Amino acid sequence: AYSPESQNAQSGKALAVEFNKKADRNKILDYIVYTVEKGKEEVIITDCDMYISGSHSIPDIIEGYSVTNIDPDAFRGCTLIESLVIHDNATRIGCNAFKNCEKLVSISMPKHLDNIQDYVFQGCERLKNIYISDTPTYIDSYAFAESSIEHIYFEGSKEQWESICDGLEESEGITIHYNQKPATEEYVNSNIGDIEAALDGIISIQNELIGGGSV
Repeated sequence: AYSPESQNAQSGKALAVEFNKKADRNKILDYIVYTVEKGKEEVIITDCDMYISGSHSIPDIIEGYSVTNIDPDAFRGCTLIESLVIHDNATRIGCNAFKNCEKLVSISMPKHLDNIQDYVFQGCERLKNIYISDTPTYIDSYAFAESSIEHIYFEGSKEQWESICDGLEESEGITIHYNQKPATEEYVNSNIGDIEAALDGIISIQNELIGGGSV
């Protein structure tokens, strides 16, 4: 991930050299750096602003092209990001893509995901659960290694999982739930009132315990 502060301290020529290390067509949109692969009619996310915080969404389309790949190390070291939605055109997530995203608690995976490389979530200390559709044809056996993920909710069957992810055992501390329907943004939005009400109830109880019954 890149730092805007460090970039501002450099000359325009130095910046050009830095961005040209990966491709001569790297561009910036909001907080992400991307490359347009026009021959393949696709966009690849190559880097991001390491100081982004809160919730963010990677768009489906940029410059009229589908966003298909998240490059290795693209979000590595973004320690302040808490939630990320990857829209459905993305099919591949590279190794270490979200390494050391320490505050990441929620990530919405694309429905048409085909490939997950190794150590994608290494060092994601707060990410406990993840939903994966039944579309991947390959998941590296170390894709979830050295992460804090405890539960994987997989839309497909156990047989499907074993055919695409050879070697990942539940003994590694991860429980895999099969035939699960991934949570959707629409579901979260439709239940946000119940979620907020529950949180308000918890806060009210805490206030009463701390204040001896007074709020």
